[in-house]
Amino acid sequence: MGFAEEPAAAASAMLSTPVLRSAMRDGSASRLANRTISSLVESGLAIGASTVRTLIWRCDRWLSRHYRNDFVYRKAVLRQMFPCGGRVVLPEFRVSRSIVDILAITDSLHAIEIKSDLDSTSRLTNQLRDYRRIAPLVSIVASEHVVEQVLATPEFETVGLHWLDTNGHVETVRAARPSYEFLDSEILMRSLRRAEYLRVLSALGATVPDLPNTRVFSYALAATRDLDPLVFHDAVAEQLKRRQPRAGRSLIARLPEPVRPAILQINPTRQQISGLQDWMNQEVANVHA
Repeated sequence: MGFAEEPAAAASAMLSTPVLRSAMRDGSASRLANRTISSLVESGLAIGASTVRTLIWRCDRWLSRHYRNDFVYRKAVLRQMFPCGGRVVLPEFRVSRSIVDILAITDSLHAIEIKSDLDSTSRLTNQLRDYRRIAPLVSIVASEHVVEQVLATPEFETVGLHWLDTNGHVETVRAARPSYEFLDSEILMRSLRRAEYLRVLSALGATVPDLPNTRVFSYALAATRDLDPLVFHDAVAEQLKRRQPRAGRSLIARLPEPVRPAILQINPTRQQISGLQDWMNQEVANVHA
């Protein structure tokens, strides 16, 4: 592994969901998290870091300067575009063949695609087409090169364009404009949990009769085809607003910014966050030992 690759791998791991899941456990179950700290010590990134919390911030700064990957972009998007407490934000939301990096919900759905400096853009066109099937608002946060590429594509003239400058600030080139023509009720329904799509159909007067579980989905799917996509979208947005972090937004807002993207994906309980806080407050020397 090269000079830059070793610290990049260790710093990225420190902010990842597997390591943070491990850190929420006690004793030997935390071995992945503690092994990651040992890797950071060996790579030299832990020099001068007293606590694990301090080390997390050091990893974030190193990545921001030398290896602007997905973690760096997600942190900037959550901090500057969708701060905690402002709205419901759902990470990794499945849409047809794609997964939206961040789906923000107010009265409408806003799909955010992130393309970091290290990401491939080979699937970008198909991803944007998929996102428009559930979200009137679609935006990209990417490198300046990718933003310019989409800016020159007439098909995506309503897509919001943002790029991350050298200081980690999200710069807006073009705000997203609502586009409703591609909304698809069937794709919207397929993106929901069972209880959610049943509540949506009930709210729209298309209650599903008492059927065996194996037939409920097919019946509900057929029922959506007779519903106006925009009306269906509005009902879906109301349902998704109910999805709240199990630990509460205020508790997550008190965690260090670099770990919040992964925490939103994990959706831990208050007890699990308490375990994470205990781990972050430990001395690096004690964990490494």
